Amino acid sequence: MNDVAQQNYSEVLTFKIDSSDAIDVDVLARSLISLAELYKETVNDENAKIQISEIRKGSYEFDFIVYYAYAVPLLPIINDINIALDFIEHLKILYKYFFDRNSGKNNTEDNIKKPTIQQADNLKNITAPIVAQQGATINIITGNNNQIVLNNKEAKIIERETENFKLAEENEKNIKELETTTRNIEEIRTEWIEFTQAREDEKKGNKIICKKISDKELSVSFDNEFVQQQIMNTNNNIFNYKYLVELKVLNENDKTTYIVTALKNREEKNKQINISFD
Repeated sequence: MNDVAQQNYSEVLTFKIDSSDAIDVDVLARSLISLAELYKETVNDENAKIQISEIRKGSYEFDFIVYYAYAVPLLPIINDINIALDFIEHLKILYKYFFDRNSGKNNTEDNIKKPTIQQADNLKNITAPIVAQQGATINIITGNNNQIVLNNKEAKIIERETENFKLAEENEKNIKELETTTRNIEEIRTEWIEFTQAREDEKKGNKIICKKISDKELSVSFDNEFVQQQIMNTNNNIFNYKYLVELKVLNENDKTTYIVTALKNREEKNKQINISFD
């Protein structure tokens, strides 16, 4: 490479699979792509690309480089020489999280940040080519011989623990979503209400009094047009009646919303009419 071209590249990172067995193409491809995705996290530069610069003949050995789409000054690239080394250290921390998880160790004791589900997937994919190959190893090496070596047994641990981790994260997410839904739909209750303001041209803009909820006026809307028509489109003045309704009470973002979902009965304020809508 000439001097300008050399400034566009970082140090070489070698990814080597020591195995005499054949590897499925899709498994190998996902392994290489996952390594590149994790490497890109360390680079943290939108203009940088992870490329394969060389594949050793007759082996599963690949050289990765970071290519910059612009020519960087000479001094910054001296700092970029550490990118591959930083990536190795980043990988060691991620793998340690799952090995500690396997041994039952609390990761918070070492202040190890919890990986993302995507990172867990990538770690599993990187070692996937040797999971079913007894005696095989994966080596990730920088030019200064700093390296990670993972064997078949360790690859199986990574596969199992990353899957367990993903399942636990999804369960936690589902629980939080359920809690949020439960908080937002506080309750559906059957109450007598009286209208103090009514609009027949839209579902919103109506006011009620529901003494069991509050002495103050409450804004209310209708769940659907059928319920609205049952109450609004009558020959009687709705202000002369009170209505037994199903009322959905929603609490969301510190705001309470009231929605009439069904009409159960209607009663004249001074005389019961006994009209049932069940």
